[in-house]
Amino acid sequence: MNGAVRSERVALPLIGRATSRIGFGTAGLLRIASERGRRSMLEAALACGITHFDTAPIYGFGESERTLGRFLLGRRDRVTLTTKFGLRPSRLAARLAVLQRVGRLVLKSSPSLRRVAVRNTGVLYATPCFSRKAAEASLEASLRALRTDYLDFYLAHQASPGAMPDEEVLDWLEGLRGAGRIRAYGIATDFEQVGSVLERRPQLSQVVQFDSDLTRSRTSMLAVRPGQLLITFGSLRRSIELCRARLPGTSALPDRAGLDDETLGTLLLRAAVLANPDGIVLMQSRSIARIERNVRAANSEADDERVRALASLAAAAPSAGGTPRAGANL
Repeated sequence: MNGAVRSERVALPLIGRATSRIGFGTAGLLRIASERGRRSMLEAALACGITHFDTAPIYGFGESERTLGRFLLGRRDRVTLTTKFGLRPSRLAARLAVLQRVGRLVLKSSPSLRRVAVRNTGVLYATPCFSRKAAEASLEASLRALRTDYLDFYLAHQASPGAMPDEEVLDWLEGLRGAGRIRAYGIATDFEQVGSVLERRPQLSQVVQFDSDLTRSRTSMLAVRPGQLLITFGSLRRSIELCRARLPGTSALPDRAGLDDETLGTLLLRAAVLANPDGIVLMQSRSIARIERNVRAANSEADDERVRALASLAAAAPSAGGTPRAGANL
């Protein structure tokens, strides 16, 4: 690990402290089979100066939170932490939870089954539930799993106009904030839902986490308020595919030679940072070398001419039809 690679910091007036501009998403952490391997990724992220970690009860049916909680023992004061409430597994997914380790091994060995699973991820989720009772139970379970007595950010997961916290839950969240059990609250949902949810529940606008693949999700499209925190993530694979499809027809991108997927990925991560300069951009990885490479690229201004050209190229593409779920972090 190169100790010189350190994520830049971003001030968070909302909670009166700073954290890393790049955050580490744990939605895919359970794709790493061993506890030792998962811990190695978290160690690598922290060693690169990444001090913001994102998780949720739905990730690995709770195992992501538990893994992160074990890792953060003795380190909690060094990091900021997001978890969520509302999104829950379907009955089918809950029954399969005990088989998830075996299931991952089967999917890993069978590309065709893996493609079927990706196409049918919707059957793993039930309609989000934001009742006061469910939210309280979710909070207590998350605090136990994460081995902490407070959360930095507590977000309504996949809130939509059809399912979102009511006034009773909002009052409860404000009480938690006043008591120091959470520092701020907000939403983590699809970009297309953000405007409608915040129009009905403006109290949830403190922290807004949404998907951004550079085709439509400019932070300027949101009414960013003083002190508001935007956390973005995106489907890196989709952005690479969009750029690959449009590269042959453009002369706007200087020095197109040698643009392999790794290079495109790092340039697009830098583009995401430039698009959200006062917020946090989430990434995830199962490669220590890629974590280091991504953090270095996110900090670097050296290729910003190509970065801006790529961002313009992606923005000119048709808007995405489907929205990546929580596992599609940059």
